[in-house]
Amino acid sequence: MEDFLDKYTVREFLEWLRKEPLDEYTISTVSKDSNGDTVIVNVADVEALKLNFMKKVHRYEVVVRGYTFYIHDNKTCRDIMKWRFDDGNKTQLQEVADNVCKNLNNGVISFIGYEKPCF
Repeated sequence: MEDFLDKYTVREFLEWLRKEPLDEYTISTVSKDSNGDTVIVNVADVEALKLNFMKKVHRYEVVVRGYTFYIHDNKTCRDIMKWRFDDGNKTQLQEVADNVCKNLNNGVISFIGYEKPCF
């Protein structure tokens, strides 16, 4: 959890958590109490909390593979846009990809994708 909070403050995490339905982030585990009786305990699913927080706060990111910039959607685990570059236009296209990614993360623009092609 420490590496997770290096990039974000506890305040940001708590503000996000305040708006979330907490029932979705609990898991039941079976354990024994001090008397040896079996008890079902609800605990927080920390990995699910971290994953959904990261998706919400930093859903889109620019990824470079080969000679292509991709905007990767962390929520769906898919690339949604790409730009091929060469040595001449790399800086220019990096700025374009960064700006589109920033606008997607801030909600200025939205990406709408379709699974099936339109005929």
